[in-house]
Amino acid sequence: MKAVGSVKKWDPNEHIIRELFRILQEHGNVEGAEQLLITLRRAGHVNTEIYNSLLRTYARAGKMPLIVAERMNKDKLQMNEETRWNNQSYVTCLVKGPPS
Repeated sequence: MKAVGSVKKWDPNEHIIRELFRILQEHGNVEGAEQLLITLRRAGHVNTEIYNSLLRTYARAGKMPLIVAERMNKDKLQMNEETRWNNQSYVTCLVKGPPS
């Protein structure tokens, strides 16, 4: 990942990116997903789908995502229905506790 992170101009293959996130999600690898997001952001290729993948990875790991709405605003991205639902579910879970 460090080698990719040092590339100045990179046009990632969307299929490969989706597959990488799928694998990270499958393993609940939040650190890897966050690092991939950072790398994609540096390359100028972050989008709502990437954030949705990140949220699914957090869910798989049973962890709370970090200020997704603020991060998306900073990246000038809009939440879509999936992002809003996932983000709201995490907030509700944080306030009310996990479903019984």
